[in-house]
Amino acid sequence: MKKQTIIQMYYFTMFSNIFSLICAIIAGVLLVVYSNEFIKSVGVFWGFVLISIVIIAIAIFIVMSYKKIFVLLKDREDLKDKKYISITAKVVGFKKNKDVESGVQINNNPIVTSLETNEKIMLIINDNLLIDEICEFHYLKNSKIAEISKRI
Repeated sequence: MKKQTIIQMYYFTMFSNIFSLICAIIAGVLLVVYSNEFIKSVGVFWGFVLISIVIIAIAIFIVMSYKKIFVLLKDREDLKDKKYISITAKVVGFKKNKDVESGVQINNNPIVTSLETNEKIMLIINDNLLIDEICEFHYLKNSKIAEISKRI
């Protein structure tokens, strides 16, 4: 796997969240526009129940995407000026360690402990890491998007 930089991960995350937000808004608009036909096809009671559930799900999805975009925007200036937080840390675990369906080891989002402050931080990184590995990380303050600058 090719190492990705903080800049690449930042723009990929931003693009995917904006795309998801736009898709959710379009789905909500289409649901409202075609709600009469849907209600006629499944019945008034079930139509209202299903439309209500979908509208609530879309609203939750829109709020979650907006919150993630807002966090990413807070890191925009630091990214532009390359003002990253640097720490030397030890990998102590992962947010998600195995894929439930296949059982494949995926080591997703490492949880690291800073060697200087003993603080635990969950980073978003696209690199192969192992538990007990010590690395120097650069990351953005708010979004926690990171890269490995040096393996120790």
